[in-house]
Amino acid sequence: MMRHSSQPAIWTVAIILLFAGGSSGQVSVRVNEAAARLQIQGESTLIKMTVSLPIENLTSQALPARVVVELVGARDAIQSSANRDVTLPRSATTLKIPLPPLSSARGGYQDDPLPWCRLRYAITPTLAGGMQGKSAQGIISVSEITPQLFDLHVAGPPSVKEGGHYALRVRTIHPLTGRPVAGVAVQASLDINSDNDKPLVTRKVLTDREGFAALAFALPNTLDSGDEDEIDVNRNFHFQFWDSP
Repeated sequence: MMRHSSQPAIWTVAIILLFAGGSSGQVSVRVNEAAARLQIQGESTLIKMTVSLPIENLTSQALPARVVVELVGARDAIQSSANRDVTLPRSATTLKIPLPPLSSARGGYQDDPLPWCRLRYAITPTLAGGMQGKSAQGIISVSEITPQLFDLHVAGPPSVKEGGHYALRVRTIHPLTGRPVAGVAVQASLDINSDNDKPLVTRKVLTDREGFAALAFALPNTLDSGDEDEIDVNRNFHFQFWDSP
């Protein structure tokens, strides 16, 4: 009798342990990759980026978690990364995580152009007692989550003179498809040595349905005596651009 009664107890303990192990491996968060976005703002030679990551908490309560996002190049080199400890509310939420800016002139970016990079993410829940739950991980192509990604093409005079009126013609096109990108706000500034030591700034204009916009500007009739009669446009013009609101 003693030998017979102890055997079911052993099996009962084993079954409980199996179920306990299985529950710790359940996925408690999910990412809607189709709705993820990488928002880009360029300013001079810097590229500022913010990741919008839609996350669904599959549990019935608020869930602490560690979120890691990485911008990865073609050779798996990490171009930029950020991490954050968050508390995910019940149901769905969208996290906005800024990434450290990239320099468009640095070697790493030139070797791995942004459209060919990938966004790698991991969301790891923190369970009771500080234990980590099963991570939700994935890799998304940057070109799929940046519908407003574009190359900026500029046409205009190579140099300008005092007192002249000029216009730069710019166009924004998608770097992979070559299709025009409309609704991008573009502004240019021209470095000149003036009395107030401020650059000449054009008004902000939106690119049209074909991706075109014209930036008009006029130079003062006279510049400082130390200036040359002509200004090299390629060397002195800088551009800023934003997604349209």
